[in-house]
Amino acid sequence: MINSDSLLFSLLIAITASLIIKSRKENAFSVSTVDSLLLLDSSS
Repeated sequence: MINSDSLLFSLLIAITASLIIKSRKENAFSVSTVDSLLLLDSSS
């Protein structure tokens, strides 16, 4: 049985990853900011 919460979380990760890839192409500063936020989020 698929848990809607885990499905939503997977979708959120996919969206975030695509945004990071887009940012890397456009702006190095926004990448470091996003990466820092992800590190903070994953460590908590």
